[in-house]
Amino acid sequence: MSNIRAKGITKTPNVCGGEACIAGTRIAVWLLVEARRLGITEVQLLQDYPHLSAADLVNAWIYADAYPEEIEAAIIANTKYTRTHDAFLNGYALEDDGLYDDYPMSK
Repeated sequence: MSNIRAKGITKTPNVCGGEACIAGTRIAVWLLVEARRLGITEVQLLQDYPHLSAADLVNAWIYADAYPEEIEAAIIANTKYTRTHDAFLNGYALEDDGLYDDYPMSK
């Protein structure tokens, strides 16, 4: 495991696709950023992930602020997969790349 570019954040090959995670966990920084964008508070995140500390969240926000393009790309890649998978499970056929553009996100 290697500590990459930020205190408390690691990138490990073959773990979470090598994405930036809270050290010692498989919780990706992009996931926390997306949760915050969706209105989930830090208090709720700490309740949902009791092994995380407030310092872990601060480290995630610092990393996200330092590398916004990386985090945005991860959010787009992961939410696109979620939408595609959800649509498939609900009977939509993959006919072209634009098929899922208007498919609602999972809640």
